[in-house]
Amino acid sequence: MKVAYSCVVDGIPKFEWQAFLWAQSLVRNARCDRRDLYLHCLPSVSQEFRQLVARMGMQVVEVKPFPGHPYCNKIEQCSGDAFSGYEAAVLCDCDLFFNSSPELPLTFEFAGTTVDLPNPPLPVVNHIYKLRGVQPSIRVPARCALSRSECTLRSNLNGGFYLLGTHLMNVIGEQWRTNALWLLDRVHLLRGYEPHVDQVAMALTLDQLAINVTLLPQTINSPVHLPAERLMANLSEEIAVIHYHSQMQFDTGKIQRTNVVSVDKAIDKANASIREILSASEGDAEFQRWRDSLFADSRSSKC
Repeated sequence: MKVAYSCVVDGIPKFEWQAFLWAQSLVRNARCDRRDLYLHCLPSVSQEFRQLVARMGMQVVEVKPFPGHPYCNKIEQCSGDAFSGYEAAVLCDCDLFFNSSPELPLTFEFAGTTVDLPNPPLPVVNHIYKLRGVQPSIRVPARCALSRSECTLRSNLNGGFYLLGTHLMNVIGEQWRTNALWLLDRVHLLRGYEPHVDQVAMALTLDQLAINVTLLPQTINSPVHLPAERLMANLSEEIAVIHYHSQMQFDTGKIQRTNVVSVDKAIDKANASIREILSASEGDAEFQRWRDSLFADSRSSKC
């Protein structure tokens, strides 16, 4: 199966930095062909980053911001024909680091991991579904639930890792866009969970279109930013893809440990790989100029 990996990059230093490490981890650890990596760049992304990515043999795709909400920029990946010739595409957040090649299902329409926590809460989601006239999918436990009451919809997936067949890209993208715009016009319905607008819009889309959702194994898109007791509820033998959120030191690229042994084993492996990536880039003058410009412009030491 020919698979493309994609992310959307905003012109903020930490996002360019995350996208660089995302791409390098896919090439080095997941053994992806550089030509199968697509970095969708917003107009604000630096020319230095574009040139660096292009020189590394990866694909730069120019996209415009989604109107109304930066979290919805990822919807723009579904526009155009970037994935022509591929059977499937993985739409990623930039803050993923691949320790190894993820175990993808052989047959699927759409796949992802259940949300880590029941956000937005199920009553909020159900109310939105009712107003939209959509029949919700079945209830399932949130990924890092500590009790049976922490449930969500099967279609409510963590937006960090979406796998879909490219034959459905256009129809899913169009409906995702429509639902996001509808929800942005009624953003008060999210009751404080506005950052989840793209996620809820995708859940609506999957249920409207009756798309079969395959839940991915716990080794993929594994969170490391939650309290230890929640991470222990989500243990797996070997984490293939870490979703580190804000748990990375910007200047070093070091992911913070959690004090959960199995999770820290994966983090230590990722940090060793990051050190190798940065060490291999030290003699690259173009990389160094880009990196220096990021730290010169950034006031934050944490991604």
